[in-house]
Amino acid sequence: SNPEYKFRVPTKGCFRSCVTFTRPKEIRPFYNGLAPSLVRTFPATGVLFVVYEWSKKFLHNMFD
Repeated sequence: SNPEYKFRVPTKGCFRSCVTFTRPKEIRPFYNGLAPSLVRTFPATGVLFVVYEWSKKFLHNMFD
């Protein structure tokens, strides 16, 4: 048992857990942390896209 977790909630499946979780608080808890996640994802995706396009162009010129 992990000492970080002070209690364990019994569940009966993913869908039922989601329904139980959202009933009292609406759908908002599912969006907690979305903004920081997007702030982290957009720059990383942009860099990945630029590197991909650069390497594609570089390899195309190299073998052409």
